Amino acid sequence: SVWADNEAYQSIVYVSYKQPRTVLDTPRRYRHHLVAEIFCIALNNRFFKISRQQDPPFYNASTQSEEPCKPVQSQCLTATCKEGGALQALQALLIELARIRKDGF
Repeated sequence: SVWADNEAYQSIVYVSYKQPRTVLDTPRRYRHHLVAEIFCIALNNRFFKISRQQDPPFYNASTQSEEPCKPVQSQCLTATCKEGGALQALQALLIELARIRKDGF
């Protein structure tokens, strides 16, 4: 969905997808949780480096895991960008995820 605020001076891109919440009841699931947390840290570092480039597609960006209710968790991508730059910011986020999927860190 798209939401617009006429008084906003910058654009914000927010992508969220939900998945079943994983219960951390075994060492294997806990390890998977730790790997996911490390992945988020590494991705946030990469977004920070992109935001420091000359003419970046976004001012800042981040990923985080949220638990809106007990059976569900969501993974969220957020970026703040210049007015009218939401599409470029979204494209940069998704391209970076595709690069990681293809080539790794």
